[in-house]
Amino acid sequence: MSAEAILETFIMAALLFNCAFFVQHRAMLFPIVLTVTNMYADSVAWEKSPQKHRRTMADVMRTCGDEMTFMVALICGGWQHMRTLSPEIRDIDWVKQHDADGNPI
Repeated sequence: MSAEAILETFIMAALLFNCAFFVQHRAMLFPIVLTVTNMYADSVAWEKSPQKHRRTMADVMRTCGDEMTFMVALICGGWQHMRTLSPEIRDIDWVKQHDADGNPI
């Protein structure tokens, strides 16, 4: 990753953590940032593990960023809105992240 790309990531984080929506809902959103970052780190560490169960878990955990989307859906539209979006987004993630045989890509 280039230095410019790393800097852009820092700027995007600063913008996110200071936008009005995030600040207003910080108590609900910030813990998700922490747990999603932790889970994604685990998925990266385990994606090439010699242990099959870790590779399987890594495959599932790499979609953890969706949890932020689901919380925003809950805040904006309520429980039913979140429940409507959740399976749709999970299905889209599966298709985008797996080949025709269901293998992670």
